[in-house]
Amino acid sequence: MAQPTYAPIGEQDSVRPITALQPPRRWSANRPGELRNGERPVEVIGSMQGSPGPDQGYALKLAEMFHEKLVLADGEHAEDVLYGAAQLASKRAGALGRAPIAKDVEIALNLFSYLTKASNEILAKRRKLFASASHHYEARQKLSDSVSLEDLDLSQGDL
Repeated sequence: MAQPTYAPIGEQDSVRPITALQPPRRWSANRPGELRNGERPVEVIGSMQGSPGPDQGYALKLAEMFHEKLVLADGEHAEDVLYGAAQLASKRAGALGRAPIAKDVEIALNLFSYLTKASNEILAKRRKLFASASHHYEARQKLSDSVSLEDLDLSQGDL
């Protein structure tokens, strides 16, 4: 409703002209670390290195969805397995230049037969690799270093 002409209004309440903004300039990825034109991040080779990617902490939430499906042997802890699987899922997603998805976690768990009954050979290997992964960063990094990107890129049928 309009202000009547006889009612006084202060200067701060009067209508002010609109300030026109300039249209935004064209953006380009010119800072170090930004990916350009669909580039994928390069995996850093060496021990205790990683594959950067967006929202890698989300892998932990995704791993929790598989908690009830885990087939664990004596002496294995679900928390260690889920943290280790999240680490491997983050490695796979980072190498592909995207955030982790549930399929990344599933592939990591299937790689070590955590969703099915495992052989004694796999049990011995995975016990050592996943031990204390939920408590120690170095344990998760060693687990990540032990699995190549080629292994993480295998299709479900090849696992």
